[in-house]
Amino acid sequence: MEKARRGGDGVPRGPVLHIVVVGFHHKKGCQVEFSYPPLIPGDGHDSHTLPEEWKYLPFLALPDGAHNYQEDTVFFHLPPRNGNGATVFGISCYRQIEAKALKVRQADITRETVQKSVCVLSKLPLYGLLQAKLQLITHAYFEEKDFSQISILKELYEHMNSSLGGASLEGSQVYLGLSPRDLVLHFRHKVLILFKLILLEKKGYLCLPYMALQQHHLLSDVTVRGFVAGATNILFRQQKHLSDAIVEVEEALIQIHDPELRKLLNPTTADLRFADYLVRHVTENRDDVFLDGTGWEGGDEWIRAQFAVYIHALLAATLQLDNEKILSDYGTTFVTAWKNTHNYRVWNSNKHPALAEINPNHPFQGQYSVSDMKLRFSHSVQNSERGKKIGNVMVTTSRNVVQTGKAVGQSVGGAFSSAKTAMSSWLSTFTTSTSQSLTEPPDGKP
Repeated sequence: MEKARRGGDGVPRGPVLHIVVVGFHHKKGCQVEFSYPPLIPGDGHDSHTLPEEWKYLPFLALPDGAHNYQEDTVFFHLPPRNGNGATVFGISCYRQIEAKALKVRQADITRETVQKSVCVLSKLPLYGLLQAKLQLITHAYFEEKDFSQISILKELYEHMNSSLGGASLEGSQVYLGLSPRDLVLHFRHKVLILFKLILLEKKGYLCLPYMALQQHHLLSDVTVRGFVAGATNILFRQQKHLSDAIVEVEEALIQIHDPELRKLLNPTTADLRFADYLVRHVTENRDDVFLDGTGWEGGDEWIRAQFAVYIHALLAATLQLDNEKILSDYGTTFVTAWKNTHNYRVWNSNKHPALAEINPNHPFQGQYSVSDMKLRFSHSVQNSERGKKIGNVMVTTSRNVVQTGKAVGQSVGGAFSSAKTAMSSWLSTFTTSTSQSLTEPPDGKP
């Protein structure tokens, strides 16, 4: 096995810092059971001791509600250590196995199932790339049915750092496994609202793909200007005063608490056209297993290209002197709020001469049409409380009409069938006694 290359300070030149195993102890809860190299230099691989900066690692690697799933993956962030200011990116694959299936059952295993997670802590956000490798190794580790067999985990560390030793942030590696196409398919027209919500930095300064309940205090810390965080515990949803918006991923719902923020994010007609354009192209060949996701249009890179065109045009529009009409297609109030954000001020502090060549007009500007009215109505029904109520009433009414129609149809159909049978019998008798020159109509009806 090729050893991972290391610098003069002993730190691996590859992106992987540690391989960690986290288990659930029936008395102690989530705890680190193995780390390679040790999380604290000089400790053993089986040390439970954690660096102060990473004290929440066990709860991030084995998230709330993990026992409800046979296996899954979670991404999370850890703060930097040693004051280098670099975020550490975590990928954790967790699984369950029945205790009776183990070849070697340790004394502290008292439950019917054993749950553990295998984590990679990386210097680079190579989520999909590392996840693909980690899932295979996690499966093999559990198939050993003996968790003391740690050689495969050490080999994983060496392999990842040797194969990714010179890895840098390249698009193909960073985006592997992160599909914007799946995002559009799931959130559909709401995907643009998500995009603009992030731009506004409303609670968007602290980014945590997953946040453990133990980190709850961070959300009310006065030094934290805001956050974007993923969570599984329902308590986060109930603390509405801590967030501006809650995104229910499974239901594809976006709940915006602040009425003013809701107005800022209300899509313009041009924005609705853009969102509809994305959805139509993404869903075009969705039902064809041979064509789904294979073409350029509607594919992942195509979607990224569309958003690149959108953001470049938006940035160019903000630099125009007489731009009120141009900005109206993006949402004048939205742009005004965005120009006050930290991300825009950082961008605007530099010169961008290349934007002079970019058309500042919205990619989907144009005259208002009947199709725009349909898009606006559809958006209102799907996203406003009143619209949802109307939509529910329409669905209920439609269901009742269909059921009533079936009942009426069965009654009328039964009477019609009886009448038709009687008529057929009469015709049969009639045709037998009449001249053979008389013929039935082609369909056999009178």
